[in-house]
Amino acid sequence: MSTLGHHAESSQVNGAEKQAACSVTTQPTSHRALSLPSPELLPDHKDPAKRKHAVSVRALEAEPDRGGGHVPAPRSQTLRTERRHERLDDVQKQLLISSLIVHADRHHGDTEIVSRRVEVDIHRYIFRDSYRRARQMANALTSLDVKPSDRIGTLAWNGYRHLELYYGVSGMGAILHTINPRLHEDQVAYIANHAEDQYIFFDLTFLPLIKALAGRCKTVKAFIAMTDHAHMPNDAGIDNLLCYEDLIQQSSSVYSWPILDEDAASTLCYTSGTTGNPKGAFTAIDRRCCTPMRPRCLMR
Repeated sequence: MSTLGHHAESSQVNGAEKQAACSVTTQPTSHRALSLPSPELLPDHKDPAKRKHAVSVRALEAEPDRGGGHVPAPRSQTLRTERRHERLDDVQKQLLISSLIVHADRHHGDTEIVSRRVEVDIHRYIFRDSYRRARQMANALTSLDVKPSDRIGTLAWNGYRHLELYYGVSGMGAILHTINPRLHEDQVAYIANHAEDQYIFFDLTFLPLIKALAGRCKTVKAFIAMTDHAHMPNDAGIDNLLCYEDLIQQSSSVYSWPILDEDAASTLCYTSGTTGNPKGAFTAIDRRCCTPMRPRCLMR
């Protein structure tokens, strides 16, 4: 056989093999081909029933058909599908201040928080304790008839009690109003009245300032000293003076954080060193979670 004839015969054999191979791969198999669900079956994150139906359809389509009808999907595959949709649902949730402390308790509950207290000593506890006490403070504020959007003022250093107020006040829907203690007392009085603060929490460092303000703050129902009963000032001359630790001890740690509008205000701060009276700026919940201290609107 000539070389040309050999190549032609070899080419015909290879072509026949390729055709046979193609016929094998294109033959229908016993497994059902995967396909995306129709648009009406796509999961609707606002409708759990539709989401569940879409998950079940996808799980069945992924399984082989052995002639006996639909075969139930493996449990592991179903769990993976459900978890994927749970993660998608989490994206749709509101950004809340309370979700930050919930996350800290869940994933960093044993992480230590260290503070130097006004009482001179060093205080240590963990995020799990902070989460519990923040819930107790939310219950305490509720018992004091604090409503959503009420302003709660603070004159305090960056300690663990102030941290609890950040979560307890903003988490329940009220607005935490941190006041600059370095301002003149006339400006502090103006700020508290303009913001219509319902309560003012203060560290004992600022007791002299509170004494000067007590009779000038028209909307403040009570002043709360951020200390324990043993360090409460005697004969302070302040009406409606309450103890922070007494409020904590009297309140339950069982509290369900409300689902708030992430565009609602969570904190309030006033300017200093400006012409005229200080100007207030609210910070929305979602901005507090993502970009702290970004003002959303000004108080007139």
